Amino acid sequence: VVITCGGEGAILADSEGILRSGGFPVEFVDGTGSGDAFAAGYISGLLDGCPPIECLRIGSALGASCVRRAGATTGVFERAELAEFLAGHELPVERLAE
Repeated sequence: VVITCGGEGAILADSEGILRSGGFPVEFVDGTGSGDAFAAGYISGLLDGCPPIECLRIGSALGASCVRRAGATTGVFERAELAEFLAGHELPVERLAE
């Protein structure tokens, strides 16, 4: 189960435990579509075989990219932009429970 918390990050609960991630610091313009962008990124990571923490990073990055521009899709990273963003930014993640 994944719960998004807007700019505050997300919570992931699975058989391994509970993780809470922070959010990537970006300038907020419009939140339209950011939850959908997060979901698309998280699912993309799952389909690529990424571990849950990496799925959180991908989803959080796409959600953050979406809020930088007005409208649901105008700010969303392309794949190359996503890779560059992730290479230059860390996502704080803490384990809440096992």
